Amino acid sequence: MGFARGTLCVWKRLSHRQPSSDFPAAHTYPPSTVIKKSFEKAQKESRDLNSEDVEELAKQTLLSTEDIEMLVTHLDSVKTEATTSWCL
Repeated sequence: MGFARGTLCVWKRLSHRQPSSDFPAAHTYPPSTVIKKSFEKAQKESRDLNSEDVEELAKQTLLSTEDIEMLVTHLDSVKTEATTSWCL
């Protein structure tokens, strides 16, 4: 069995593991994706991310709340720029 095939077999076994109380399933998405999805969900609900949302995202992504707030501010500014640039 070659290296790539062996790696694939290990990955398949680990990716289908059920989480246990001792070892919860690892998050598979990068922090930027997790934050962007939460930001978009809040926007669809016509609300901003509150401090509880920021703290939860910080726990999920293992980032500080300051980092989360910085990225949310960035996403908001990108969204604002995208909507105003078409009005020029």
